[in-house]
Amino acid sequence: MTATGLSVTIAAILWGVATGWHVVTHLLALMRHRKPAGEPPPASAFTIVAPMVGDGDASAAYVAALVDLAKAGAEVLICVEEYDDPAAERVTLHWTYLTGEMPPLLIGRANVSFNPKVNNIAKGLETASRPLIVVMDSGSLLRVHELRDMGAMINERTGLVQGLKPPRGARNWAAEAECTMLNGYTARMIFALDKIGMQAACGGILLFSRAAFEKIGGVDAFSIEIAEDQSLLAAMRAAGLRTTVADVVPAFPRPTRRWRDIWDRQVRWARLRWLMVPVTVFLEPLLSGFVSMIAALLAGPALLPAWLDWTSLWGIAAIILVHWGIWIGVELLFLFGRGLHRSWKQVPCIVLRETLMLPIAVHALSGRDIKWRDVDVVGGWRAQRARAADSGGAAA
Repeated sequence: MTATGLSVTIAAILWGVATGWHVVTHLLALMRHRKPAGEPPPASAFTIVAPMVGDGDASAAYVAALVDLAKAGAEVLICVEEYDDPAAERVTLHWTYLTGEMPPLLIGRANVSFNPKVNNIAKGLETASRPLIVVMDSGSLLRVHELRDMGAMINERTGLVQGLKPPRGARNWAAEAECTMLNGYTARMIFALDKIGMQAACGGILLFSRAAFEKIGGVDAFSIEIAEDQSLLAAMRAAGLRTTVADVVPAFPRPTRRWRDIWDRQVRWARLRWLMVPVTVFLEPLLSGFVSMIAALLAGPALLPAWLDWTSLWGIAAIILVHWGIWIGVELLFLFGRGLHRSWKQVPCIVLRETLMLPIAVHALSGRDIKWRDVDVVGGWRAQRARAADSGGAAA
């Protein structure tokens, strides 16, 4: 085989694998769990631990959703680090307006982890008094029936149920792009991996039983890895408990976003994946729509029927249109099937996302630090591991 023939073969295989993976993962992500038998647990069986930092976390809609859960019988514990945090003032304003009572605020910062979020939620986890515990990121408008449906998935074998928070309601292009990244890519991959038993952490909503929480060692289990959701996932599996992802997709309004914030978040997550599962940072750009489009343009003229000059402008345009028609078509099918945000703006945003896969990976590999709310979580995580290793060596 000549060098040209080999390159064409490699390009054809790359396009086939990348496009096949894209299609299969979307179809897997459309599959839903069987509904658990029996009546789901009542709202009174749940404790909701809701960490907040800053007034942006305490939107009126989010506080109203927490009030609805509390009125249904759930124990709601809102965790804030400082008395003068704007979140405390906003929560108090909205909660007292809706209920006429003071909000269930827990104020203070523990010192149990390198992760500032874990230090915030620790007091809520220690105060929780119900058999089922939910740690919920701000902004998720989780309804009572969704909470109960998630709770029905917890049993003796299943210790953790994760819930996604796919954004919706985009009103500017940056928010549309974020919907494409978090819905068409992240949510799709998490749903698909769950169906084949290769679960990834998703963080939005973490539901677990008190028995499982105690079995894995309590609050300390949230700091095994850099991210608290990945830590909890690893701890559950190490304890022999199953983990799964709920089909529930609560509303998460995200009308406007800034391009810089989206870029920084994607780089931060890619850097986190590089530290946790390094191979994914190489596979994501390699299997992206942009790289596979280049592969199609290289392989197409040699493999497609000769009735059209595939190296001509019309031939190249036909290859590009067919390629993106497959990629965009199957993604829109997934978005509609799962009831996620979709609009005509998603079409160019899908192309943009797939084009940015490579530069995001390159930028992620250019550094090792991950700053979250001005805290170097990677440095703290490494220091914790070093202390654990020294303690183990000393004990030996």
